[in-house]
Amino acid sequence: MKRILILSFTVLVVVIAFLLIGSAPTEDTRQDTLEIASTNNTSIENRKITPNNEQITLKTETLAENEILITEAISNDDWAWETKNYEDDWCHLGELNDQGINQFEYAIGEHHKKQGYFYTDAIFNPVVGSDLIAIDFEEYRSYGKRTLKDLGNEGDLRALTALFDKPDATNEEKYWAGYTAAIYGGTYLPSMLSTQLMMEAFIETVNSELQAENKSKYIDALAWSYFSAMRGDINAWKEITIHFEKFGRQHFSEGRLNKEDLKTVQTKANEYYQALLTERKKRNLGAFEPLPTKIKTAIQNTILAEEIALGFADYWPKEFIPKDNDCFNRMVKWIEKEIETAPNSP
Repeated sequence: MKRILILSFTVLVVVIAFLLIGSAPTEDTRQDTLEIASTNNTSIENRKITPNNEQITLKTETLAENEILITEAISNDDWAWETKNYEDDWCHLGELNDQGINQFEYAIGEHHKKQGYFYTDAIFNPVVGSDLIAIDFEEYRSYGKRTLKDLGNEGDLRALTALFDKPDATNEEKYWAGYTAAIYGGTYLPSMLSTQLMMEAFIETVNSELQAENKSKYIDALAWSYFSAMRGDINAWKEITIHFEKFGRQHFSEGRLNKEDLKTVQTKANEYYQALLTERKKRNLGAFEPLPTKIKTAIQNTILAEEIALGFADYWPKEFIPKDNDCFNRMVKWIEKEIETAPNSP
């Protein structure tokens, strides 16, 4: 039986089965901007925001939308549905048989742990701030910040996540947690640090009646997600560009990143990458572990192929888009076809 996996958004929580797109997001997904400019000073004043670490936690609106829907496929295609083992040469997740899916679930789960993603239950909900607690996460919440820092300094990503989410954690402590997680291979906390910086910049912008000279903070926020994407967590880049479209537009003449701004982001992200490599060498950790080939295929063929098929290629730096990759190109064309034939397609 052909199955389609519809991903509304994921850090790659494609861990249960087959990929698909049944109802495609519209352009509004990317253009849902937050208008903050106003000629009415009273209106701006009423929007003033008090920085509060309880408000700026790991929670993000898109992570909360992390849902998976499995439905019947109605299209005709030539995928080798449910016939391949994990070790075989497959392209679409729907080609894996039950044993292959089980192996994939295990592999992606282990990979996510290394990135600093932890899950709460059998449906793989990720830990999002104080809302959800992983099965083996509860004990960390009782630890003081000093203990969490000591554990985090030894590479305990759970401890660093717990520290980042402490209600009384300072911005400096959150930054340290994100940076230290990045040293030990984490990509989740660096992407949350990215969101933290984006929100801080936005608060400064609003409270200064749009006069804050803080474009560099927006760039810094984007650079941390770019770093995570360089490490294979491309969803981090998708996530931060959505936040940027809402919160960072007023500093950029085109309302979005132009080539010069993107180059600045890339330069800063590469600086972070090299600085973190230096830190890893000091701790005898060596180079960053490369993304497993099959995990990379699954990530590209879900998040990225969908983005390209929906017409959002301009949001993605060229280095993240596979070149001369028959599997990826085939996925893009297949998703485009699914979008065109979807019942709610225009």
